[in-house]
Amino acid sequence: MLRIFPVLFVCATLAVGGCASTGGSTQNNANAVESEGDDGAVERTTSKSDARSSRAEAKREAAEAKREARERRREAKREKAAAKGNIQIVDVEKNFRGEIHGTPAKGSKFTQLRIGMSQNQVLDMIGPGTDSKGYITGKNFNPFYYGPDRYRIETFYKGSGRLVFTSQSRLITIIHDSAEDGYQ
Repeated sequence: MLRIFPVLFVCATLAVGGCASTGGSTQNNANAVESEGDDGAVERTTSKSDARSSRAEAKREAAEAKREARERRREAKREKAAAKGNIQIVDVEKNFRGEIHGTPAKGSKFTQLRIGMSQNQVLDMIGPGTDSKGYITGKNFNPFYYGPDRYRIETFYKGSGRLVFTSQSRLITIIHDSAEDGYQ
């Protein structure tokens, strides 16, 4: 035990204080730059902050590229679904998009409606539905999602179809179905 103690002491001293060959510093000087000042003195500076900022910038660019690729995949999926059936995708605002399924029946009340209308506006225009239900969305299961779109409200109208509202009471989906019985 007494023979090991001096070795441990020397190793600990070098780790904490540094070695004389590195100028008494434990810093990694791989990114060190020497420059000569106006008075002829050589200054030694490290560019670790430059390296960190470039790594952070690269991470931000990679995250942005992933986000853009994800959005392109979602858009392609929506367009594919729209091409299969009679689905119309409607952009109301920059971050609000809705869908209209099917074609309205002749004399349907749903022809007056627009994606993005509030639930109160819809009730004033066409009246209450025959039945309604609420359900949670997949975002509700994400522990890091604190946004507003955690549940939806679906309202059934006999002979017209269904309307889907977001948790902020905005119309997001219109489903035209003249065979709708009006109940869940």
